[in-house]
Amino acid sequence: MSNAFDFKSKLSQVQPKPAPAPEPIEAIDEVAERREFKSREPMTRVKRVRQAEPIEVLSVKGPLSVMNRFKEYANEEGHTSYWTAIDALLKRAGR
Repeated sequence: MSNAFDFKSKLSQVQPKPAPAPEPIEAIDEVAERREFKSREPMTRVKRVRQAEPIEVLSVKGPLSVMNRFKEYANEEGHTSYWTAIDALLKRAGR
């Protein structure tokens, strides 16, 4: 005798639909770029390459005119960091 509420036999007849083929990643990236999508993927931290010598932090306060002169010197001499400008000045002073 068949029961109208016999879900077990009806459930065994249900088959899932096959998964759709994935879109090519290039097409997805192109659509995201056109729509200015901001990625929510976590950013990875870039490991810092350490020098053999320990690093020290030095904070200097001074008159704006002096700080500007130092920054202009560092820029004109092509120093990529202030410590290289300080090193050049110390070497010039014989230290």
